Amino acid sequence: MKKFLKSLFGSILMVGLSMSWGSGSWAEPRPGLAILPFFVQRIENPARGAVICPLCKGIYEYGEVVPGAPSVLTKILYAKMEALERFRVLPLEKTEEVLTPAMKEQFEQKPIPSVIRIGKELGTDFVLAAFLFRYQERVGSAIGVEKPASVALDVHLFRLRDGLEV
Repeated sequence: MKKFLKSLFGSILMVGLSMSWGSGSWAEPRPGLAILPFFVQRIENPARGAVICPLCKGIYEYGEVVPGAPSVLTKILYAKMEALERFRVLPLEKTEEVLTPAMKEQFEQKPIPSVIRIGKELGTDFVLAAFLFRYQERVGSAIGVEKPASVALDVHLFRLRDGLEV
């Protein structure tokens, strides 16, 4: 029975693969994903030492963010999501075109509706929004550490068809 099922599923799989390769109509398209660049979350009073994520209200220890860190993290996130091949990832340039200064200001005031609006403008299925609260480089030498590296970030994936975070 196991041999028969393996053979049957193997045949179905081969037919399904040949149909999806042969004519594009049988293949399920990968859902579109827009990845927003990392937003750096600042606080008015750094002495308090904590920052709240505007999307999930999670609390993180505040710290310095090394210049260029948001760009580096955004590129890493893009590369990882593209490598998964689960989504059709929109080019970063296309996403950045929609993020005008007015849209960024609106995002700071009402982040969730702004994420949904950005996704709809881009015509995508999902939007990934990320916040960076701390990105500190390691300080020390090969034989000792004066200050360890430290990163605090939060990443949220929104499905546009119903506006829910998944």
